[in-house]
Amino acid sequence: MKNQIRNLGVVIVTLLLSSCHDSQSHHHKVDEEQHEDHHGVVLFSEHDAHHIGLQVDTIRLGAFSNVLKVSGKISATRSGEQTIVAPTSGVVFFAGKNLTEGMYLKSGETLLSISSKKMQDGDEGVRLTAVYEAAKKEYDRASELIKDNIISQKHYDQAKLDYMQAKNAYDAYYENSSEHGISASSPISGYLKSLLVKQGEFVTVGDPIAIVTQNKRVQLNVDVPEKYAQDLPSIRTANFKVSYDDSIYKLSNMSGKLLSYGKSTSQGSFMLPVIFEFDNICNVLPGSYADVYLLARKENNVISIPHSALLEEQGLYFVYLQTMPEHYVKREVKLGQYDGERHRVLDGLAEGDIVVINGAKHLKIAEASAIIPEGHSHNH
Repeated sequence: MKNQIRNLGVVIVTLLLSSCHDSQSHHHKVDEEQHEDHHGVVLFSEHDAHHIGLQVDTIRLGAFSNVLKVSGKISATRSGEQTIVAPTSGVVFFAGKNLTEGMYLKSGETLLSISSKKMQDGDEGVRLTAVYEAAKKEYDRASELIKDNIISQKHYDQAKLDYMQAKNAYDAYYENSSEHGISASSPISGYLKSLLVKQGEFVTVGDPIAIVTQNKRVQLNVDVPEKYAQDLPSIRTANFKVSYDDSIYKLSNMSGKLLSYGKSTSQGSFMLPVIFEFDNICNVLPGSYADVYLLARKENNVISIPHSALLEEQGLYFVYLQTMPEHYVKREVKLGQYDGERHRVLDGLAEGDIVVINGAKHLKIAEASAIIPEGHSHNH
């Protein structure tokens, strides 16, 4: 009887050990299968996606313009500029005003003063005062003498003319005078394009001292290599980016228009000029250099994505696709032309794909962290 009981116990223990082993094998198999299902998938909760501003967009076929990438320069139109000249001769004095090119000036705003005090030729104000007082005295005398016909009408008229000229010069001088000299003001509201003088510099009357531009309507001047000459007639508009700003500006949004394009190169040059004009609502500075994307004829049924959707790794480009809510996968794409805003996609995407267009860097960080989906720990 004891032997039977002992044998029964051995059988029971053996069955229990076998069941446990099968259970552990099953759990490992299920775990491996579940990890296999999540290979290459980045899990990102809707809450986290909303928190970082992650955005997606569905790929649709659309139009995309052929692009010529060139360089250009912003310049003011001639009608929108005025040159300020020295109202008198003397030494330039800024009076503590910090003048910098690009600053905004109101019409009538003082830029600087010009003083002739302590100059070899004497103070201009003193000279004008003496001339005015002498002319007035002679005019008053002539006015009395003409009543009795003691002087001729011609003599009287000359005395009157001398007086009026002296008075106009005197009034103009003291109307703009201060303790620092005669003020030079901006005749228009606009931006200081060029400051042509320095503190303490001597100028003579009529010398240009500054250029002010209203900056309302400006030009984009582009040089295009002659090998693209056959493409110039199809150019419609352009996008551009200035060196000091990461924004992409579109002439189509700024009442831009194509003024002209060159039909021949100048001697010694292999470039053709292209000139646009647009409303400067973005306040770009005349004289700025720009990267320009000339937009020519359009092609339809093209896949394109915004630049913000792209990630670069060792010279290759990738995007993240949303395969289902909270599930994202990385995919390599091959790119074509870039218009400053969007890239043409030659391969890797299809109509209907849902692409992450903002926040892809956060998905890359999550993928690099090798996050294991919740409930799939390797510890057993």
